[in-house]
Amino acid sequence: MAGATLGSLSQAELDIFTGGLRSKSAKLLSIVKDREELTEGDFNTFFGSFLSARRHTKEILSGNSMEHLNAALKSLRVSSIEPNVSIQRFSSLSGAPAGALEDVAMEAVHFLNPDRFGLCTRWVFNPENGKGALSGAVRGEVPSGFTARQALLQEARRVVESAGYNTHGFYGLDVMCSLAYAGGIMGAKDSSMNSGGMEALFPNSTVLAAMILGIRREILAHT
Repeated sequence: MAGATLGSLSQAELDIFTGGLRSKSAKLLSIVKDREELTEGDFNTFFGSFLSARRHTKEILSGNSMEHLNAALKSLRVSSIEPNVSIQRFSSLSGAPAGALEDVAMEAVHFLNPDRFGLCTRWVFNPENGKGALSGAVRGEVPSGFTARQALLQEARRVVESAGYNTHGFYGLDVMCSLAYAGGIMGAKDSSMNSGGMEALFPNSTVLAAMILGIRREILAHT
């Protein structure tokens, strides 16, 4: 899968992706770690950075006290040591499905610690239906715990790097998974709705991959 996805990009395209991922990491770091008092604007920017939560941002902000929102974001400051604390705090928030909030935490933990933790949201591993970008590489049940998923991601990163690809921390694996997942969506569109329908409005798989990673704005800002 690594060659079929990462190998489909030119070096310039891969650089654009990794640049967008680094920009997203820097934006989240500036909100979570560089500001003592977080504002409503900070929370809007933070939750708007995640595809799983973007459409729920208004409900998340209105459904939780500033104290609880602050506690959730500030827990990310030590996420390199205690990632499960952040996952628990975000999952307990209101305003969005628990799975979507858990995805926010898992994605934030990854982007704040991209050399240490891989991205393990539901579109990468979905234990509920056994699907996701890496589901085909998992033997048996898709793992549901953060620690178990990280072990599989570390192995996937090792395999990708042994194939000769630089993963730039875990960013290269992000790109690989997003392209594989986008390709699956595009394939379903082409096989089932190639005569029209809503799926015909989907962008190409590379643009869709950037949207899945939540970095389309970062890429547009630097191209």
